[in-house]
Amino acid sequence: MAGFSLYFSMMKHLITTFCLLISAHFCLAQHLAPADSTAIQEQEQLLKKIGKVMFFSEIFEERRDANYTFIQQFKKALKVPGSYHYNFPELNFLKITSSPDNQFRIISWQIELPGKILRHFGTIQMNENELTIYPLIDRSEDMDSPDKFVGDNTKWYGALYYDIIERSVNGNKKYFLLGIDTNHPLSNKKLIDVLQFNSENKPIFGAPLFQSWKRPTETVTRFLLEYKGDASVSLSYDQQRNSIVYDHLVPLTEADEGIYLNYIPDGTFNELVWSNNQFRIREDVIATTLEEETESTEQKSDELYQPN
Repeated sequence: MAGFSLYFSMMKHLITTFCLLISAHFCLAQHLAPADSTAIQEQEQLLKKIGKVMFFSEIFEERRDANYTFIQQFKKALKVPGSYHYNFPELNFLKITSSPDNQFRIISWQIELPGKILRHFGTIQMNENELTIYPLIDRSEDMDSPDKFVGDNTKWYGALYYDIIERSVNGNKKYFLLGIDTNHPLSNKKLIDVLQFNSENKPIFGAPLFQSWKRPTETVTRFLLEYKGDASVSLSYDQQRNSIVYDHLVPLTEADEGIYLNYIPDGTFNELVWSNNQFRIREDVIATTLEEETESTEQKSDELYQPN
């Protein structure tokens, strides 16, 4: 009897998995014609081969050149009709995150430079019949005060995004992008950036909608939480609380006050609460759900960027 129960449980699991796979392929088929599906999968295999060089070659120049080739080839893949609905499952080095209203998605990745330095690349793809993309150019190292900076897609504070939440400010949609910036070999940053589209439907990053955690009396355009590179820090949207919950950080010693690469979690949590069209800090809360997002701990550089 026990054997029959185990067999029944296994069959139930297999049938459920099969149904989910069929459902996923059906949903994809709704947006991709058979010829387009074949075309984009062929492009994906080419991109996969390029990606291996991008990430595993020990020669920097080969990684750099492969990245340039990848960008051009990836644009060809995105030109395939229905590409917005294809998530490139073979390219696990891409971070693809869609907006809650499914108006756009952000695709990003990072490349290692000499000295364990990383640089971010990406694009915004709009959910439209004709391909509309906005390449993202990482210029975070040129920003003297990144938490005060506002810029378009050519002046992007580079990051890998893992969640997007939406708010309305005076009738205008604002998208809050939760992500990680592998800032430096010795420190990382969890962050929340703001994305909005102007009257010409062009993307703008940054807006004065946050209370600063470093300077609580100030308002900043993006929320940057810097911490020690080998620490594990959470920053995630908590649906039950309807707020963004994050680890409270403290310096390792009194002498480290203000040296944020020496900040670590102390086991308590703060949250950002939406109030009067701004995210305000509330300290010492009990988190109900937390999602850990861990990435490598390297820095970015401008060396991989080439105009055009």
